[in-house]
Amino acid sequence: MKRSIATLILVLLTTTAVAQTGWFRLRPNVPGQFKDISFLSADKGFLLTNYPAKAFSTENGGTAWNEMSLPSCTNCIYHFYTIYFIDIKVGYITGYSYDGSTTIGALFKTTDAGKSWMKDESTAPHPFPFPAPSEKIGYAISQNHFNKTADSGKTWTLIDSISGSGSRYTAFDFRDENNVLTIKSTGEPAGYIPQVTTDGGKTWVYTQVSDNVNTSLEYIKALPDNVYLVGGYYGPIFRTGDNARTWSIVSSNSSGLFSFYDAKIGYTGGNFTGYVQRTTNGGMTWSIQNVDTLLLAVNKIRPKWIAISAPSELTAYAIANDTLLYKTIDGGIGSQSSVRQADQTHATFFLVENPVSQEAKFTFASSPSKRTIEVIDVLGKVVRSVEIPQGTTSLVFDLHGITPGLYICHIGLETIKMLVTQ
Repeated sequence: MKRSIATLILVLLTTTAVAQTGWFRLRPNVPGQFKDISFLSADKGFLLTNYPAKAFSTENGGTAWNEMSLPSCTNCIYHFYTIYFIDIKVGYITGYSYDGSTTIGALFKTTDAGKSWMKDESTAPHPFPFPAPSEKIGYAISQNHFNKTADSGKTWTLIDSISGSGSRYTAFDFRDENNVLTIKSTGEPAGYIPQVTTDGGKTWVYTQVSDNVNTSLEYIKALPDNVYLVGGYYGPIFRTGDNARTWSIVSSNSSGLFSFYDAKIGYTGGNFTGYVQRTTNGGMTWSIQNVDTLLLAVNKIRPKWIAISAPSELTAYAIANDTLLYKTIDGGIGSQSSVRQADQTHATFFLVENPVSQEAKFTFASSPSKRTIEVIDVLGKVVRSVEIPQGTTSLVFDLHGITPGLYICHIGLETIKMLVTQ
């Protein structure tokens, strides 16, 4: 009998260990749509939600979450953007308040690792993402304006702008108070313009990453030694090691927000791809980690990654599709496939014409095995799929019955956007 009990315990322990390799799903009892996540250690972290706008904390690695008390909004509601810590004590929650007619930037600050939060009075416009390299210096984008504060957000100075219909800033990140990279979007194909400053925004230098019309740049990560990474919904990921003077493709796959534990180990999530990418060499190469294949098999939905936080060498957290929370305690290695490497330097999957209406013609590299092209809508649902015979290099895709709009087309590791018109 004792041997049977011991065997059962061993089986349970083994099952638990196997279940927690790679990326696995947590199921927090948290209302609302997940917006951002930030962990200070492998166990201590924070989660933001909208609808309703609330902030939660965990002390046990995401098993249990407790709502944090924030200053109330009188006759208005909050909408949150990000939670961000500049050290283990000082952090910010950013967003805006809305009273039915007016939106005003909202900034909350903690100096005790999230135990208490105070609302900082701010004149920042909406919207209000506010990463801060120090307690005094911070930057914020508001559509076509790029602003800087030198007094913890109390007052703001316009340091750059972009004009034109549809023009906006898509992203920015900083290495320190003076070294900042931003991306401007003109709203046109290949209209993403990175620019870098080394003097805190007094002067800017433009740089060209790519002239490919399928390139989109919505995310930036600044790393030490003059390294920046940029990427977007439709890929690829570019890297520079000379402070944005020259760029090279390090992954042909789409990316989301970047999160790094240190200068070498980091993650990014693809757009409706179902996988996370991980690097261990500062973004020079990336490996694919499949996440939640059951979600795709049962619901025909791929995770759309919203945010990732990597608080230690092997522990990381990711949120997706508004209500999904994932965790890894082995660096995602258990979800990694050695044959699915993301360090491809040349894209092979193309649309001959874009936008399209009745049909779409794809070209791609020949493969000795069968593959499938999937068309995915903005909610992550696979709306159409076609099997490609081995050795085929082009395919005409019938679009009858597909609602006009923006779609993501996926084959193997490559992803491109497709605009369907009437």
